[in-house]
Amino acid sequence: MNQQEDSTKIDRVKQVLTQLAEKNKDIQENGNEQTNQNSQINQNNKPQIQNGNQSLNQLKPSLSLNRKKSMDYLIPYIGLDIGGTVAKCCIAFKKGINVEFTHLAHLKIQTHSDFDLYFEDFPSNDLTELFEFIDEQEISNFTQKFYITGGGAHKYEEVIKKRLGVQVIKVQEMQSLSYGLKVLDMLLPNDSVYRFNQEKKQIEYIEQSNWMFPLILVQIGSGVSILKVKNKDEFERVSGTSLGGNVFLGIAHLLTGNNNFNQALKKASIGNNRNIDLFVSDIYKQIQSVPEDIYGDSLCVSFGRVKQMLKEGKEIKTEDLLQSALQMVAFNISQIAFLVARIHKIDHIFFTGYFIKNHTDTIGCIEEAVNYFSKSQEQNKKAFFLKHDGFLGALGSFYVAATDSKIKFKSKQEEQ
Repeated sequence: MNQQEDSTKIDRVKQVLTQLAEKNKDIQENGNEQTNQNSQINQNNKPQIQNGNQSLNQLKPSLSLNRKKSMDYLIPYIGLDIGGTVAKCCIAFKKGINVEFTHLAHLKIQTHSDFDLYFEDFPSNDLTELFEFIDEQEISNFTQKFYITGGGAHKYEEVIKKRLGVQVIKVQEMQSLSYGLKVLDMLLPNDSVYRFNQEKKQIEYIEQSNWMFPLILVQIGSGVSILKVKNKDEFERVSGTSLGGNVFLGIAHLLTGNNNFNQALKKASIGNNRNIDLFVSDIYKQIQSVPEDIYGDSLCVSFGRVKQMLKEGKEIKTEDLLQSALQMVAFNISQIAFLVARIHKIDHIFFTGYFIKNHTDTIGCIEEAVNYFSKSQEQNKKAFFLKHDGFLGALGSFYVAATDSKIKFKSKQEEQ
């Protein structure tokens, strides 16, 4: 292949990616045109929190003067996990209270104490929405200590102090994950842990009386951290990888011009990576039938069909590319997690983090990959998932806040 042919193919790839990005940008702009018109009037009045460099005038809180909350129902502690993409929040209200704010209702935990836990998430590149939520609930009126984990605990420390007038207590990231597990271990909600049924393509919750320690905990956020958790009190970070959620989000942004993680997942869910990837069966069919001892449905080459499709001038769909990118990231993380589990002789691998977000395609890929490696190497490794996958750090931060203030979490056994 000469230099001119190489240059022609590179130009063709650039042309296809440019067309896809422009197409998706047009769709996004048309869909958001009305929203932009409605929000433009209020835009100048919203304090934009970016990079922590705003003046104090922009950081003044706007508390509601006609409404005063009562300590009778707000538990004055908050746990935050501010990551590279999303800020996760865990707060508590006393039982029997009809809460008046938007929250992720399916994640609510009914504890065995006199309060229940609520969860919500916000963009972390602009903390305006998080601050507005805290103002509306008047949380900073009742507690002067905010317990925060994640990179944002350092990046936004001064912004949070000035904007809310509170003290920032930083919780070490790995510690917050371990404490998050500890809370779930004590509360034992029956719908907290689940596996993925590959045949039925559905989630199946596991009702347990105790946790399955020891375990490998795989936290998939912007990057990946892998912990060995011996029991609810002992843990250590044993590995990690840069191949995390931001790899998928970065590819999605290049393809669509949109950096919204939820929208990228939604678009990927309607894609078919078989149009883009090569599987073992595809490789063998070029020379012979697939041997009986080889699983032909295994992913072999991510984006393996793209070169030929470009050569033949075939249409390449954005959603197929996104599904391929999603599978690529999930499959490789699964393999690394499997190898770590094998080295440490641990069978239970728990996958958590905002990248998973109870997303069926992601979960299915991880389950399939762990099963494949386990069978091929005669291991008994199993993949487990947590309903509160992206909120483990926030839950752990709340636990530190509560225990520092002598608030006791009653276990299920103590309640009984």
